[in-house]
Amino acid sequence: MKTTIDLPDPLVRRVRAAARERGVTMRELMIDGLYSELERWEQREQGAPSGLVFRSFGGDGLDPELDPAEVIELSYGLSR
Repeated sequence: MKTTIDLPDPLVRRVRAAARERGVTMRELMIDGLYSELERWEQREQGAPSGLVFRSFGGDGLDPELDPAEVIELSYGLSR
């Protein structure tokens, strides 16, 4: 199906460059991106994990090298 949408010029430039870099068409890149975003939304609605993995040490607690501030930053995008 064909449709028309109005995209900001800077976004189009980024998409064009990314498509060229990957050796795909803008159409292919945009379709892949839309499918990926829809899948991410669906997983979030179903309560699927966000992809963040908490490291443990031998299954008995957190990895001793794990920085709690790193967990906060990775989980919530907040820095201390």
